[in-house]
Amino acid sequence: MHPAVRAAPLPRRRLRSSTDMTNRFRSRYIRPVSGLLALIHIGLGGAWDRLRPSPRLRIASLCLCAAACLLPLGFFLGGLFVYPPDPGLGIALVPIGGVFLFTGVALVARQT
Repeated sequence: MHPAVRAAPLPRRRLRSSTDMTNRFRSRYIRPVSGLLALIHIGLGGAWDRLRPSPRLRIASLCLCAAACLLPLGFFLGGLFVYPPDPGLGIALVPIGGVFLFTGVALVARQT
């Protein structure tokens, strides 16, 4: 076979370690979660004047702020300290943040 006709070698597939996968997991979920929580905060801020002020609305705002901190922090810490094949213990903050998010959205929905 002529050297000019020889096919290019196939790229070798690199095996990914669990650390690479966890870092991808962390970076893949932190950004969208933070962005969606920011949109929820913007929506609440835009509707704040039209809603009747009440202690329930203040609690909803605090719950949304807690969710905005706990959800991304849980994904970040879950990928930072890795115990293969599972994410780190920081991932336990995600369900807690989810409860705060659900509570905050439910309180706002009940207020309207």
